[in-house]
Amino acid sequence: MVSFIYLIKLMPQSQLNRPLFLNPSSMYFQKTDLEGTHYNWIEETTRIFTGQPSRRTFDPFNGDQVLFLINAYGSLSEKFTISEGKVIEVKIQYDLPPEAKSEISVLNWIKQIALPVK
Repeated sequence: MVSFIYLIKLMPQSQLNRPLFLNPSSMYFQKTDLEGTHYNWIEETTRIFTGQPSRRTFDPFNGDQVLFLINAYGSLSEKFTISEGKVIEVKIQYDLPPEAKSEISVLNWIKQIALPVK
């Protein structure tokens, strides 16, 4: 996490409150960590879930998108664990409110209900 600390020191104060995704291709929480077996998967060659969450419609049955949002939340924490990711997965599966329709709204919901960012 040295690069994370270094980037924060270089980043203007106005940008410190925005989520920082250092390496969108790295995933803390993997497909093999998911408990659910109900997901649809995109072919390996067509990774469209990179960067930051957007206003793109969220599909809780799309495994790639679920992983993307769990990792987006995890990237906000220095100590994100697999068990925290599993808690978020279950919450998405059973507790996601119907009004959470975009990736951004789902991430904001996760921030409100999930474990506090450490």
